[in-house]
Amino acid sequence: MALILVALGALLIAAGARGDPNEIGRMFARDLQGDGGYATFALAFVIVGALGFWEPVRPISHGLLLLMVIALVLTAGRNGLVSKAGRQWARIVTPGAESPRAS
Repeated sequence: MALILVALGALLIAAGARGDPNEIGRMFARDLQGDGGYATFALAFVIVGALGFWEPVRPISHGLLLLMVIALVLTAGRNGLVSKAGRQWARIVTPGAESPRAS
């Protein structure tokens, strides 16, 4: 728990140092809401995971959870986890940008 609070504090300090501290709240709201937001995925995982507490349905729940994870990772197109990670990586690593350590 302490590690989570330290990470959250570092995130808030970094957001405040970069500019508008309210921007991080707006960013989280955009990620959670809307079509294909994280809240939709989280709710689906909670519902299917809750079914696993009922003993007769547990194997079906585990299979559905596995299928959901595979679908989330391998979804083709704009909303797939792999394509989103690739777009974010491209934003971070820009070709031709000079490294701050190179001097």
